[in-house]
Amino acid sequence: MLVLLLLLIISTFVFYHLYWKRRNLPPGPCPIPFIGNTHTLAKLSPGYAAFKKWQQEYGNIYTFWIGENPVIAVNDYETIVESFLKNGQAFAGRFQIPEFQEIFKKGNGGVIHVEGDLWSEHRRFSLKVLRDFGVGKNLMQDKILDTILIFLQKIESESNLMEKVDMIKLIDISIGSIINDLIFGNKFVEDEDTSAFYELKEVVKRHLQLSRHPMVMIMWKNTLFYKNLPIFGKYYSEIEEMKNVIFKFFDEKIKSHIENFDKEKEPEDFVDAYLCEMFKRKELDGNSGTFNRNQLNNLCFDFWIAGQETTTNSLAWGILYLMLNPFIQEKIQHEIDSQLPDQRLITMSDKPNLPYSQAVVLEIQRIANVVPLNVLHSTLEDTKIGKFPVQKGTLIVPQISSVLFDEKIFPEPMEFKPERFLDSEGKLKECKEMIPFSVGKRQCLGEGLAKMELFLFVVNIFNKFSITKLKNENVSLERNPGATVSPHPFHCKVTLRKR
Repeated sequence: MLVLLLLLIISTFVFYHLYWKRRNLPPGPCPIPFIGNTHTLAKLSPGYAAFKKWQQEYGNIYTFWIGENPVIAVNDYETIVESFLKNGQAFAGRFQIPEFQEIFKKGNGGVIHVEGDLWSEHRRFSLKVLRDFGVGKNLMQDKILDTILIFLQKIESESNLMEKVDMIKLIDISIGSIINDLIFGNKFVEDEDTSAFYELKEVVKRHLQLSRHPMVMIMWKNTLFYKNLPIFGKYYSEIEEMKNVIFKFFDEKIKSHIENFDKEKEPEDFVDAYLCEMFKRKELDGNSGTFNRNQLNNLCFDFWIAGQETTTNSLAWGILYLMLNPFIQEKIQHEIDSQLPDQRLITMSDKPNLPYSQAVVLEIQRIANVVPLNVLHSTLEDTKIGKFPVQKGTLIVPQISSVLFDEKIFPEPMEFKPERFLDSEGKLKECKEMIPFSVGKRQCLGEGLAKMELFLFVVNIFNKFSITKLKNENVSLERNPGATVSPHPFHCKVTLRKR
């Protein structure tokens, strides 16, 4: 009797995991109970190869599992546009994991991982503030160029003193300064002691690496259960420790703003603008609604992380690929020399005259492909993806990384070829499939800022310097996994151009 009961339990367990829980979902790799397919993501880290393998086996739409959470992945451009752009409202939800958000950030707040009124109000407000502060306009360009000027001076100084330069370190603090200035009103590059920034940057980097660690991904949905298990508990404690360091930095900045807040003054940064909005709402009806101190903390986290990590890593990959392809550097420099012979700082107004340089920046974004697993969406209503019916509350991911490495769109996708974005006459051609910032209602808030930063940094670096590989240094194109992927540390030789 006991044997029969045991067989029944095992049979029920196998039936549930192999068939029942998968019955209404698109086909995909068979998940291991409790683990899902995270073992494959770990084996094929940071994930590109896993998504390509599953796409080849199951088609452009398939289901994979993160722990006990099924995720429908959409891997082709046409279906992504059809679902997330044309039917955007149905796919505008987010994966709600309040237990994990309590240790990853300060609860379920910010703008990236929330939905409903909280998301729509703060996205609308954030877009307005970014426009008011000149993102995409000359006002923000001037701030970026001020930072670039300091950045170029530091490169020249280091190249004069040392045979090798750590470009990633200089890029880190420069991009960090721009986003910190936008949020809090001060630049790290202007500080005499920059050690505090680099310590914070290492904490942020580790925090994001942990967030995409397979063991941590298993914890997403049942964090409070897993945190008490030996192996998982170690990751839980480390994430919480990293979070506390990051939010201590934000808390101190916000506290300083509150102490010096003057409602009569024009806002000078994002935190000022947020405090003004809180005050205005409270003055009108005695309640600031979704605008509160905790939400401000989480917004700062979202903006600081997104504005720092993706752009820094894209630029780092750009420097690495251009260092390994000196003939492409020479083409950038030839174009700049022929169009702008006066050696001044290059601005956005010069962009139309530099099609090859624009193509290089696009190719940097494409091949860097810094987000291997896009942020998960959730359906807000019953809908369809391709031929598959999808229930409300289903997790969906537009796999942008699969599109950027799609051989049918970008032949030889792992080769660095800026010419793929140029026509036969050398003019920039439209490429609608180039969607590194995603599409639809959840498209990246900071797209305008990131595009401006990438273009201005790349052209101004190679206008002034040539960058070459050190003779005895082994350089790897292997990717460091995380929420965003970064290259392994490298040094380079920097030479001032003589024109």
